[in-house]
Formats: sequence, structure tokens, C-alpha cells
Amino acid sequence: LEDFTLLVSRLGDEEAHRIIRVHNAIVREALSAHDGYEVEVQGDGFLLAFGSARQALLCAIAIQRRFAVRNETADEPLQVRIGLHTGEALRDADKFFGKTVIQAFRIADLARAEEILISEEVRKQIEVVGSFRFVDERQQEIGEHDVYRSVRKRQIVRIGLQLCCAAEPAAFGFRIPKHCKR
Repeated sequence: LEDFTLLVSRLGDEEAHRIIRVHNAIVREALSAHDGYEVEVQGDGFLLAFGSARQALLCAIAIQRRFAVRNETADEPLQVRIGLHTGEALRDADKFFGKTVIQAFRIADLARAEEILISEEVRKQIEVVGSFRFVDERQQEIGEHDVYRSVRKRQIVRIGLQLCCAAEPAAFGFRIPKHCKR
């Protein structure tokens, strides 16, 4: 949730608590609809797991769309940043641990409000399925980032994604166009 600390300072604890409950309900509704698993909640952020990169992306799009629709009439608009990464992680009871988890958090930190930022690994897995079409001219490199403080660097790419109003996938810009909100 973008700028939640400022929101708490401005509105106070009780109103911010009401708003975080709305945020959490929207995320959990999308999570349930896309067969995801809530690993943990840390304040105003979630760590979620999915059976596939495609399901994670569909969930991310659903979350951004729901917030866009909500914000059209809300007194207090909420903007979320979403980062997606895929890979192996260690499981410790009902939690996940390891470089994959750290990378996912770092990618989310790089995203801007109303943005979905995905790793190259996620892009490759989704392209194989063919449900989405990524258009090269819509890609913008954010740059090389040492996302888990090791010598090895990863390329993180900001990619505009859209499941437009119909069932046909299409490439698009960085925010969900008003005509595609559902």
C-alpha cells in the first residue's frame, strides 16, 4: 500500500485501521479467486504464493483493477505497488524463506503506485503459456539491481500488462486504462 505511513499520520490510527481492513479484504478476495495462498501480512503488505506465475499475474491485475474501481468513488484513494517473482523457496511450516522471497520483496519495493512489476523469470514463464503478449516497445528497464545483496545481479524489467475488456490479451501501458476497469 503506497504511502500508508503518511496516511496513518494524517488520518489517525482508527481511520487507518478501517482503511487497512478494506485493503486487506480486496487483496484476499482476489487471492481467493486466483487460488493463491496468503503466506503472511506485514503491516500494509502481503506475501502471497501461487501455483503458477500466470495465476499470480492474473491476481495482481485483479487487485489493481479493484483498487482502480474503488478509488473512483472513495474519499480516501488507495494505491498499491505489486512485484512478482518466481522460483524455489524453502518452506518452514506455513511460511516461506530464501532468496526467492527476498527478491519478490525487492521487486515490489521497486514498483510505483498502481504498477505491477515482474521479474524476467516471471515473464519467461508467462510467455510460454501464451496467455499474455508482451510487446517489446512497452518494456522499460529499471536497471540492474542487487536485489538480494549478492555479487550476482539480476535484470528487473517493468512491463505493462493488460487483459483488456474482452478475453483477448493485449499489451498496454503501465496503468490500467479506465475503459478496462472491471
